Amino acid sequence: MNRTPLTPEIAEVAKRVIWFEDPQSAIADPIRFVAYTMTYGTYLDMAIIRQHPSEEDLREALANAHREYSTAAHGPIGT
Repeated sequence: MNRTPLTPEIAEVAKRVIWFEDPQSAIADPIRFVAYTMTYGTYLDMAIIRQHPSEEDLREALANAHREYSTAAHGPIGT
């Protein structure tokens, strides 16, 4: 998955959905960032980040987020 650029709009989304990290760290792992935004973001947050990942990137995020980030310590996707 391609990295999401840190634009001012993306930084604001990152601050809201991964509030416990700085925006640079929050977007460092694109699959995790997309998973958090899908879980905690608003429709507008998704519209902002949707400008960057492709359909294939989103499919990859969904396919891998549960397996890689399903624990409470690492991400939002539950069982």
